[in-house]
Amino acid sequence: MTITITQMIAHDMDLSKEKPNLAPNLINLTTVPTVIFDFFTKHIHNSLNARQVKACLFYNVNTYVQAKTINISSNIQNHEVFISESQELTKDLFLKIKGTSSKSSGTLFFLIYNYNNNDYLAIMKMDQNNGIQINKDTFTLEVQENMLPNPEDKLHKCAFIKLVNDFANESVHLHVLDRQKQSGEVSHYFMKSFLQAKEILNDKIMTKRVIEKLHEETLSIVPKEQALDFQYSVDKLFYNGHDIDIDLDLEKLVNPFIEEEKSRAEFIENFKTSLRTEYEDIKFQFKVEKEPTVVIFTSPGKEIKIEFPIDMFESFVTVEETDEGATIITINDIELQKKTK
Repeated sequence: MTITITQMIAHDMDLSKEKPNLAPNLINLTTVPTVIFDFFTKHIHNSLNARQVKACLFYNVNTYVQAKTINISSNIQNHEVFISESQELTKDLFLKIKGTSSKSSGTLFFLIYNYNNNDYLAIMKMDQNNGIQINKDTFTLEVQENMLPNPEDKLHKCAFIKLVNDFANESVHLHVLDRQKQSGEVSHYFMKSFLQAKEILNDKIMTKRVIEKLHEETLSIVPKEQALDFQYSVDKLFYNGHDIDIDLDLEKLVNPFIEEEKSRAEFIENFKTSLRTEYEDIKFQFKVEKEPTVVIFTSPGKEIKIEFPIDMFESFVTVEETDEGATIITINDIELQKKTK
């Protein structure tokens, strides 16, 4: 996932004050070391791959953030427009947060970045922390105030918006990450009130995509003789009505087949990145909605065809692949009727 950051500005939102402290200029990226670019690109990557991220549409053509984004897109080389619009958006979000019970001050970063030849606007709220480091000369501990969260720390509020001049023909307008810090906290001001966006609901499509992708990946996880066992495990996990969390459920699924924890984590991360590359409206939390899975064996010319519901595997149907290349299918406890036509 190659991300190129082209413009950046940051505004301070101290909720104890009456208004935000707005930056008058862009951050000069020519003076920024590579480690800082890495810092932000990792945050973008991690946030887009977070299991809570949602593919969204703006409510309608008149939404405030959408209009500001279109103006930035139409004047993408005009830094004054980017500065002004980011300031206005910060003031709007600041007032909306002040109207809630949230006490979470922070820095609001606006970044324009390019990914796969498309430009995006990232809006990332970063809560500031105090860091502690050791002074190597005096061997004393020192407090560094207003430290930004490192890439391993999860951001709670992010939006990644397409930079286009017209959203009418776009199937996805933006991706939103809106975590709540406290369990049960009812506060969706960021997505609903500020961004005025709604999630694209596609549980049935997502179920189909993930199952198909897992079937494609079968032989990268298990040897051929265990392929059906793995696909049977997939079917048992993806039962109708089950709430899927890709990170947690894939960990359970591949744990019996991939021994090393690091290898499992790499598989899950690569799986999610591959899905995001293939499908723009991807999401990593959804409710299973699918038709029954059927196992089908056919000869190359389809002269022979054997099929059965996968939930009959092992209980009524067993399959053995021999070293000689033969496939032995055994049907138990079912009376078969022979018919010719």
